[in-house]
Amino acid sequence: MSHLDTAWLWTLSETKRKVGRTFSNALALMDRYPDFFFTQSQPQLYRYAKECFPQMYARMKERVAEGRWELIGGAWVENDYNMPGGEAMIRQLLYGKRFFQQEFGRDTNILWAPDTFGYTWALPQIMAHCGMDVFYTSKLSWGDTNEFPYGLFWWQGMDGTRVLAIQDNGAPPARLLPEELIAAWQRFPQRDMTGEFLHTFGYGDGGGGPTEEMIEHARRASGLVGVPRTRFGRVDECIARVKASMGALPVWNDELYFESHRGCQTSQARTKRGNRKMEFLLRDIEQLAALGGDSVVYPQDALQDMWERMLCHQFHDVLPGSSIRQVYVETEEDYQAMIAQATEMRADLLHSLAKRIDTSGEGQAVVVHNTLSWERTDLVEVNIASAAESFNAVSPEGEVGPCQVLSRSDEGCTVLFLAEQVPAMGHTVYRVVPGTTKAEPDCAVTGSSDALENAELRLRFDDRGRLASIFDKQSKREVLAPGTAGNVMQFFDDHPGSLDAWEIDPWFEDRMSEAEPPESVELVECGPLRAKLRHTRRSRHSAITQEISLCWHSRRVDFVTEVDWHERHVLLKCAFPVDVLSPSATFEIQFGAIARPTHRSTSWDRAKFEVPAQRWADLSEDGYGVALLNDCKYGYDVKDNVLRLSLLRAPTDPDPEADQGRHRFTYALYPHIGSWQEAGVVRQGLELNAPLLAVAVQSSGGSLPPIGSALAVDRSHVVLDTLKKAEDGGDLILRLYEAHGRRGKVALRVGLPVAEVSECNGMEVDIGPADFHESVIRFEIKPWQVRAFRLRRSDA
Repeated sequence: MSHLDTAWLWTLSETKRKVGRTFSNALALMDRYPDFFFTQSQPQLYRYAKECFPQMYARMKERVAEGRWELIGGAWVENDYNMPGGEAMIRQLLYGKRFFQQEFGRDTNILWAPDTFGYTWALPQIMAHCGMDVFYTSKLSWGDTNEFPYGLFWWQGMDGTRVLAIQDNGAPPARLLPEELIAAWQRFPQRDMTGEFLHTFGYGDGGGGPTEEMIEHARRASGLVGVPRTRFGRVDECIARVKASMGALPVWNDELYFESHRGCQTSQARTKRGNRKMEFLLRDIEQLAALGGDSVVYPQDALQDMWERMLCHQFHDVLPGSSIRQVYVETEEDYQAMIAQATEMRADLLHSLAKRIDTSGEGQAVVVHNTLSWERTDLVEVNIASAAESFNAVSPEGEVGPCQVLSRSDEGCTVLFLAEQVPAMGHTVYRVVPGTTKAEPDCAVTGSSDALENAELRLRFDDRGRLASIFDKQSKREVLAPGTAGNVMQFFDDHPGSLDAWEIDPWFEDRMSEAEPPESVELVECGPLRAKLRHTRRSRHSAITQEISLCWHSRRVDFVTEVDWHERHVLLKCAFPVDVLSPSATFEIQFGAIARPTHRSTSWDRAKFEVPAQRWADLSEDGYGVALLNDCKYGYDVKDNVLRLSLLRAPTDPDPEADQGRHRFTYALYPHIGSWQEAGVVRQGLELNAPLLAVAVQSSGGSLPPIGSALAVDRSHVVLDTLKKAEDGGDLILRLYEAHGRRGKVALRVGLPVAEVSECNGMEVDIGPADFHESVIRFEIKPWQVRAFRLRRSDA
């Protein structure tokens, strides 16, 4: 095999040359040694071979057909498994496995991830959903605290799915000498449970693969007394023999947390922001285009191109932030181009869909789209071509609400209004009408230079710009712990002993300083719908501007942050010490959540001083809790009662300019009554990342009513995550998951012209009929389960 990094200390253009050298070397060795087999993952690399070296690629196809060149892995690249969203991880396998099938007529059931920096608890189910049941890594042996106990085991995912997992407890030796082979066998903990062990060899990272010396040593060692008997062969055949001979294996029912490389959740923040924004843009485009039916052209080729580019950037040395500067110059440029393209595509789709909707009536028509799978009420901003002094927003039922004018220009003004009860995956038409502003809503939000308040919360700031108090008016309790302050911007000296971009010094907390007080405080919005404070400060060598907002209808406090970052070896976190007592905190992961300790009682607990998460982390006790949400961050720590989110780092190796310059991100605090499930924390995290989409349009008499819903789930614990056109044909694919760890019956109402529904897997292969009657799909769901359905439209 050859572990070949798609990018790391070189760019993609150099990777193409490495593909040529590595694959041609493997072919030459296969010509010379008829018993030699070669294994290679990553369809992206095969794509490079096809495009750049067509003659070599033809020879590769011959060896694949012969069976001596083994396709393995399935994922488009050997991606990170902490930060990509659940749907992106499925697309890694969908696009990767389809490439192998289309180009070679072969499939693989083995997920090959030797060098990735930890593995989400959701992965076994994602693998099974895409037809994979064997997992391979060698990275867990790199941990800095505890020795991973198993080499062959069942890995159980959060939904109960089990896959056979292999952990190679030693890096592939360079020479395959007898003493190295003996040591490798001795390091295999389950050697008494099976008579065979998979052992890979070949130069990696920069490619190269096996050498003649390695092959000759292995051939000679095969008959030496006292040395494990070795032979060349295919990985899948070896695993089949192991399965047939193995005894009862241990079970690991948890995430495979990697006790190292913890800084990779934060390094190179612009690339991480690009990843999150593109995941949601692609989700919106697919959904809106699918809802358009025959009235819009589904942009399948453009979507696949953007998906494959994003999946490539999810490689485990790119998205984690551990590559050289030129990699990030190119990656950030590509994300800027993709975000611009995707934003324009989404805007065009919104306008196309609006033409089908009845928007007739007085004033400016505004179509509000909700791309999430539940009815929601939220604020929307829209540009109005009017110079009127004030406006009202009128719902389809004729209910009148106030508008808040945010800004004015020669072209008109930007107004804010509350869109209420916008249907699940649907739309509502509002009309913005000039006129005297309707009376303020009850308990309108108010603000001053040191306070924000609505019907739910009362915030007070101290002279350092920190939150001195967050008083929950409903529960009549203080959110912050006594004698503490919230939203504290903490700077830590960050000097890991090695692997600068990868690591966080475990003793980083010993060297902390707080941000300087704001140089200016300005109340930039003051109700009736939203109040917003702007804090501007300089700390160390950087400038930080925060707009802290509280909305009339919400318990969520948003912190929209811009940083001009010019630090070196500094870690920036925001901290919220809350008055909540719990031995564990809950963190969102792909398609679910995981509890992790808030204490450091054991070495396993202490190793998790920085952990990955998706859109939120929550600390709750019985009856009350606080969630910390984000729109593009991935690193958290929760110790005792302090919730912290990692915002920025400043490593200098391998990129001496890592993260220098401007950054924009939003995080939010959400105090809540009840558990995180009861309070809808999952929904809050999604709503922060997927705001309502509002578009001002010309009035027209479309065929669709002013209020409509395409799909709606009747259970709050089930999230309809994806709606897309099938990769083949005109059917629609929808994917949903159970988000609270609860089982039950579900009814999914379909507001589209659908003739038939079947259940399918992640590869979009039908696995059985679905219960579909009177426009409702009925099914049962287990805790954390992912399910997908194929909808055959009746108008196709």
